[in-house]
Amino acid sequence: MHVPQTDDDFTPQIFQDNDPRSPETILPPQSNAPDEVVLKYVDYFTLSNYDTTENAEKSYRYFVDKLRKKKNKLVEDFIQNKGDYIVKVNYTEDVAIINEPDENGHFQALMFEDVDYENLIDKAFVPIKIVIE
Repeated sequence: MHVPQTDDDFTPQIFQDNDPRSPETILPPQSNAPDEVVLKYVDYFTLSNYDTTENAEKSYRYFVDKLRKKKNKLVEDFIQNKGDYIVKVNYTEDVAIINEPDENGHFQALMFEDVDYENLIDKAFVPIKIVIE
């Protein structure tokens, strides 16, 4: 995330200003579509999270390294768009539906409407800045 937070920090990627796709171009799956297709569609509208600070930083560095291999300005864009801090968010069943973390600790949060995101941020947790050199 960014510190302080930006509007995009709690906006699913498909709705973020820096995402070239449009929600209107993402067609809902057919009712008989396989579960993987349905889950991929739902993922467009979720927030990406990690179960530990270690898993969050590892994933962040993975994406930075992957972008560095392309040898262009994408790393700076990634940092500017995604932020460079790890914060702790406390989800409850009345604000989101979350799935179980995968083998990399990644999980998705499908947020309900009218959630006060600022109240979800754990104020006792000191944000961790990820330093990229």
